[in-house]
Amino acid sequence: MEQRAVERKQRREELKRRYEELEKKKRKEQEEQRAAPANGLFALERWQEFVQICLKAHRRHERARLEEAARRYARSLQRRALGGLVRYHHKIQARALSLHRQHRWNTLQRSWIHWSKSFAKELAHQQKVVFSAMTKMQQAKLRRICAQWRKVTSETKLQKEFEREKQQLWRKVRGWLDEDK
Repeated sequence: MEQRAVERKQRREELKRRYEELEKKKRKEQEEQRAAPANGLFALERWQEFVQICLKAHRRHERARLEEAARRYARSLQRRALGGLVRYHHKIQARALSLHRQHRWNTLQRSWIHWSKSFAKELAHQQKVVFSAMTKMQQAKLRRICAQWRKVTSETKLQKEFEREKQQLWRKVRGWLDEDK
């Protein structure tokens, strides 16, 4: 923007300077024409020179205007091309991000499936371990109960046998005592 402003300012100054030069030439010609009215041929040559200078100035202005239009057109083409490239870049980035997200989701899904399968296997294994531990504990408990029951029953058998032997002995003793009487 600043460069354009500087260029415009320089062009204005250049046009102003040329205009002043042309004005000076015109005044000079007018003074010469007043000084020498009889010299029409000289005035005609000066007029043709003036017309040529004006045509050159007009051509320069036209060329400058066309060059500026060409520069603007080139800049607009560059901007359009750059805008297209930027849009294409954003599109590619969006596609890459979408692919990355899809890949992450697929990886997460596979991980979840793998984890759930391994969790199910581990859970089944743990249940088997717990079941076998429970059966072993129950068997051990039953063994203890059976051992205690055997112990108690053997003690009661011994007690009953002892009582029976005792009663037999008492019978014998009573039988002997009854015989002695």
